Amino acid sequence: MTGLVHHEVEGGRATVARDSPSNRNALSAHLRAELVASLDVTIADPRSG
Repeated sequence: MTGLVHHEVEGGRATVARDSPSNRNALSAHLRAELVASLDVTIADPRSG
């Protein structure tokens, strides 16, 4: 996933990181939407345990 949220799975663990330094990672509508989408991907990914 590209944009304001980055998702990575390694060793059975998922990392979801916010990357919006221009607004200090404030939870804007756009950032929240990307965060929810990334969490949906994490939940569906069998590698994330």
